[in-house]
Amino acid sequence: MVNVGPAIFTSFPAWIYCKITGAKLVIHVQDFESDTMLTLGMSNSGFLLKVWIWLERFVLSRADTVSTISKAMVENAVAKGVQRDRVIMFPNWSEVSRFQNVQGSYEFRLEMGFKAKDMLALYSGNIGRKQGLELVIEAAKLAEQKKSDIVFILCGEGAAKADLVEMKTVLGLSNVYFFPLQPYESLPKLLDMADAHLVVQNPGIANAVLPSKLTNILAVGGNAVITTHSNTEIGRLLEEFPGIAIGVEPENCMALLSGIESAISTNKLNDVVISHAKKFLAKQQVLEDFEQYLVKINSN
Repeated sequence: MVNVGPAIFTSFPAWIYCKITGAKLVIHVQDFESDTMLTLGMSNSGFLLKVWIWLERFVLSRADTVSTISKAMVENAVAKGVQRDRVIMFPNWSEVSRFQNVQGSYEFRLEMGFKAKDMLALYSGNIGRKQGLELVIEAAKLAEQKKSDIVFILCGEGAAKADLVEMKTVLGLSNVYFFPLQPYESLPKLLDMADAHLVVQNPGIANAVLPSKLTNILAVGGNAVITTHSNTEIGRLLEEFPGIAIGVEPENCMALLSGIESAISTNKLNDVVISHAKKFLAKQQVLEDFEQYLVKINSN
């Protein structure tokens, strides 16, 4: 049985089921929720957080295998009591071919109400507390003060959206636009129309989560601007593969705007990025590798 978290509480009944049936339990972790809750103060109850941490350690340490999406998160799983030989990396993938040679992105830009001269800085994904997207609004304020042609687009839904809309209104910004999450069939055109892609997250949880949106940005050959410290998983990724994205100091709106300007000034289709996506993020290869691992543990 493969159980996907979050939410980690679903792993407990999965563990019971496997105990009864004798099935092997693989828990795949996309986010370590307890770390996020602790860093962002998302739980007002110290007791609830303690229970969550206990439950997380209990189920992870009893799984036959724990898979997760980055090297830093592998180490995090080990720190939570999982034996190292039971942890593997199962990275997020992209349907790379679907995001190559995209047709109709210019027309899609016009349909959304943007002009040819507009330089589009796009954030697409969950608009939640852990992203720290106030930084984008602050960068937009700086851009408007500079009379820049950069337009900031936040596409998605989440707990922080209403606050960001209010922040935009209070600041009187005309260069920030909010859109609902677009259907998956429109995603290639949405990503391809952007001149810069924003990957923004709270620095306190940089090693507890890894933005899944980055895979499709790389697949489309986009120029991503990522807020990250050098000692994080993404920071090390940028060092290992120069040219796949621009890293900027977290919580620094001037650095974010400078990174966006640099991304816009480069070729819109980044050949380094496309090559990386084909080599490491192709869905078929990632899933085949994982399938081979599942066959192996099932035979033991």
